[in-house]
Amino acid sequence: MTVLAVVGLLVAVLGGLYGQLTDTSHLSFDAVIWIALMIFCPPSLIFVSLIDVEPGTVSFVVTWLAIAVVNSVLYAVIGLAVGRLAWRSGSQSSNSLAP
Repeated sequence: MTVLAVVGLLVAVLGGLYGQLTDTSHLSFDAVIWIALMIFCPPSLIFVSLIDVEPGTVSFVVTWLAIAVVNSVLYAVIGLAVGRLAWRSGSQSSNSLAP
């Protein structure tokens, strides 16, 4: 669970850094990277309405920090659910082998 939470945090941080360091005001930005970010960081879609947040501002950093925290929690919940399902299925298969 913790590892996936860190992965979720890193995905959002890398997305925020990419947005901060590249010029997205022109059509020169790589759409494939942004599509991948939308897939691996769904909380960033929640903040689409904050279109006036410009890269290079404090509000941009705060927005991406909030996205990173929400994405980290999302990844942690997914990791917890998958871990519990794997643990349950593992304990059921070991019980079925018992004499």
